Amino acid sequence: MANYGLTRSGFVRKRMPEQLQELFEKAKQAFGNEIEITPETVLGTMLSIEAERFASLWELVEGVYGAMYPMSATGANLDRAVSFTGVKRLQAERSTVPVIFFGQADTLIPAYTAVRNVASQTLYYTDSEARINANQAAYARIELNTKTINPNDEFSAIINGVAYRFRATRSSVASVIKGLSGQLKEIDYVSVQNDNVIIEITAQSTPHFSISVSPNLTLSRLGLRLELGTEEPSEDKAEIGQMSELITMLDGVVEVNNLVEGTAGRFEESDTELYQRYHLGVWQNGAATVDALYANLRNVVGVNTLRVYENDTDQTVNGIPKRSIYVVIKGGLDQDIAKALLKYKPIGIGTHGRTSLSVKDSQNQPHLIKFSRPRKRYIWLKIIVETFVDEGEMAKRAIS
Repeated sequence: MANYGLTRSGFVRKRMPEQLQELFEKAKQAFGNEIEITPETVLGTMLSIEAERFASLWELVEGVYGAMYPMSATGANLDRAVSFTGVKRLQAERSTVPVIFFGQADTLIPAYTAVRNVASQTLYYTDSEARINANQAAYARIELNTKTINPNDEFSAIINGVAYRFRATRSSVASVIKGLSGQLKEIDYVSVQNDNVIIEITAQSTPHFSISVSPNLTLSRLGLRLELGTEEPSEDKAEIGQMSELITMLDGVVEVNNLVEGTAGRFEESDTELYQRYHLGVWQNGAATVDALYANLRNVVGVNTLRVYENDTDQTVNGIPKRSIYVVIKGGLDQDIAKALLKYKPIGIGTHGRTSLSVKDSQNQPHLIKFSRPRKRYIWLKIIVETFVDEGEMAKRAIS
């Protein structure tokens, strides 16, 4: 008789035919070989019913056995099986995007204010109310607030507590604007642009800044940056400039837009996706290796795709400086990625990339962390198509 149950080759289930055959043999041993056990008889029917019940129990036991292993477990059992490597099923997430509301100071942005992604028509909403104010500005427009400019007049702007001043040398609006903007362009965490009339300041490596100006200047427009999200889990991703349609009309708001790309959400991770990813859990528990860095960066919220390149030589290779790590990553917030890079990269090894942020460690010491975002590259193809000769026309010519 074959071995069933737990064997050296795993669990072997006793199927219904084997169950029925075993019951028939037991019945013949008890009642004699001449007993009638065909399906038409009462005893045969009862034995068939019992065989089916036993087969169901064996299937249940086989399922319990298989639930211990990721390759055969499903649902909650798969969650438990992969948890031994530190992996958890990725839950459904909303798509998010930072949107700047441009308008007048003290304008209220209510909770559940809707903005549409004009490319996908997906609606995003604010989670709570907020007010446009100069203490948390993501954008500020400076204009002159005086009709006369006298030589030696001082024009100043205070940003994050630091004063930037320009003293007029002549009665020229353009001279004042260019002179003050030159002072402001020394700030490394904002972008400053100007023409001959206005100065525009936009937060770059910081979500917002505080600003005030001297009485001879005015903040003609401010921008408040808010994190908006879809109402339900979604895979929509807002590219730069696509969040430009304000659905909830608000007095005092003249424009909305996103100056950075959004983060795509996701639906709950399927069993297949979780099984394919669970082997990364071995590396998640470590650090300082390429595989560990990849596994932990992959867990940053919103990250879709990434590549980790390592240059362990003493020369620059493919543009990567010596003894450096180069990460190209799509999705996720810059600050979250930089924190994960600092936490899991090898000590003493530098980072390389076009995006750079200052991140503080557990001892409150700043570290400059660099990585890159993928950039679109346009390609052109020249295709030469050669068509086959119509066989029907060839046949006609041959006949004629």
